[in-house]
Amino acid sequence: VSPLSTQEFVATIGCPINVDFTAHDETTAIITADEASQRGYSLSIGFVSSSAISAYGTVTSFTLPQGSAFSGMDDIYTNPQTRRLTWTPIRGQEAFAYSFCVNVKDSLKVLNTASGERGGIFCVTMTVRRCSYCLRR
Repeated sequence: VSPLSTQEFVATIGCPINVDFTAHDETTAIITADEASQRGYSLSIGFVSSSAISAYGTVTSFTLPQGSAFSGMDDIYTNPQTRRLTWTPIRGQEAFAYSFCVNVKDSLKVLNTASGERGGIFCVTMTVRRCSYCLRR
């Protein structure tokens, strides 16, 4: 799954940011994603949760924060699979780090645990800059 959970993104109030979550099911037979797809192996990426993180604590939600959207639909199976997170942070979201988490399931609806990352849950972190804004004409 990409991007890696260790990869961090920086967002600015009023500026759109896009992050593509991409997963490939190459099976345990170590074949290419294209060959696996031809053999019927497919997977789905689904939104799980988002969290707002500050020095005072973390608030987790099972909905996306205001100004964000997740492309596509859950439970659509292809190989490879890509879903795009688009977010334009708004005032009041600055100075927080946000975690966006997805799960990856194969066509048998089993969570992907091959990566060893939190049992099939993959998260990226976006920090919203303080005192920085995009201006539009």
